[in-house]
Amino acid sequence: MKYKAKAHAHFTNADANKIGHFLDHTFGGKCTPDQIVKSASPPSSPIHRYFDWDNTIAASKWRLHQARNMIDCLVTIIDEKPVKAFHSVYIKKERAYVRVDKIKASKDLWQQVVENAYQELLGWKKRYETYKAFAPVVKAIAKIKI
Repeated sequence: MKYKAKAHAHFTNADANKIGHFLDHTFGGKCTPDQIVKSASPPSSPIHRYFDWDNTIAASKWRLHQARNMIDCLVTIIDEKPVKAFHSVYIKKERAYVRVDKIKASKDLWQQVVENAYQELLGWKKRYETYKAFAPVVKAIAKIKI
């Protein structure tokens, strides 16, 4: 099997291929995150360099991940329906989370959210277009033009 890095990965396509083959060889196509971390732990491991082994840096990154997850899990009720409360957008070249009511009040921010949603749809389509069960959804997504 050949592996490639998805968009915005922190490694190259060549690295992705090496990582994928290492995981295949080590785990036979089925693994858990815990197994991957344990196999990456020895400095001689071919995937060791893709992890933060300095616990101070790793802890800081983990807390940032938790903060992103926290804000991403917040919803507010609009017209009796739960709606994502904050969206990640760019303001003056800096990424920030902005409340949905402020997003709706700004044409630029609203356009960013719509474009992000469209890109997510295209990503979903690309991941699942080979599954026949999703053919109607894939066709519907293909018709959307932003």
